[in-house]
Amino acid sequence: MTYEGVRAAIASPATWDELGSPQVAWLAELAMFIAGRTGERELLDAMPDFYPFFAERVPADRRRETFARLATFAREQEVRRDALHPFLLYEDDPEIVSQAAHDLALYYEPLEPDLPDGPEHILAVILGGGLVNPGAALAGLLALGDPDVCARLARLRPILAAEELNHTLLQVVTTADSRLHLATILFYVDWLEELATEPESHAFGHVASGLVVLRRAAGADIVVDARRRFPLPKDGVAYMPGMRVLPLSDVARMIAPRLERLAASEPAPRIMPRVLEAWAIAGPPTVS
Repeated sequence: MTYEGVRAAIASPATWDELGSPQVAWLAELAMFIAGRTGERELLDAMPDFYPFFAERVPADRRRETFARLATFAREQEVRRDALHPFLLYEDDPEIVSQAAHDLALYYEPLEPDLPDGPEHILAVILGGGLVNPGAALAGLLALGDPDVCARLARLRPILAAEELNHTLLQVVTTADSRLHLATILFYVDWLEELATEPESHAFGHVASGLVVLRRAAGADIVVDARRRFPLPKDGVAYMPGMRVLPLSDVARMIAPRLERLAASEPAPRIMPRVLEAWAIAGPPTVS
């Protein structure tokens, strides 16, 4: 299909129902690819209307494949990185949204040295509102595992713990990356300790569950302790000098005393035993 054909199809909502699911998927991919190649805004500007139709008609696993191909082109700079923005803004699938936020934060290049970096730019987009799944987008930034980014996100913890943002909090804590970073783990442990000082906080159980999800999603028994390079440089070296790779068992021992203290003081109904089990920690000391 030519560029003109794609533009005409995207601009004709009355004809969308005539397309089968494979055709809708192909049209979405072509539209974002062409927009990424040409830099023209018209196709991306149509996405607020077209993307929800794409998400409704095309299964999540097929949409993940579409995202993966376009993300590869963006990483290799075959297309402009902003071609990934529709996945961040209009998608609901947590895996896609989280990875889109993660990648866009890495790829974003400020026009001036004193402008916000990638994570700060994406955080501003999230806080600006309008995302279908803002919690998964925040989880994507958290998954970067950068201590400075985690410190910025820590400012949002009191807001996310509010009752009215319960759904967003659940989106954050149930979306995890297979790559474990020390900063992300400590973010959760710090958050639990903050919440433990607040009586009857509904958020404590959610955040504790997030620490379980984080451990169970781990794809390897190692933890990266490092600061990221923003934007990701062309040499592909993702971390600043001083990066350490720690055995997961060492990190579990590092956080064990803090989790055991939380478990010892947790009132019923208790979730900390599940956290200790997930992290292979024996349990809190016996209280006589």
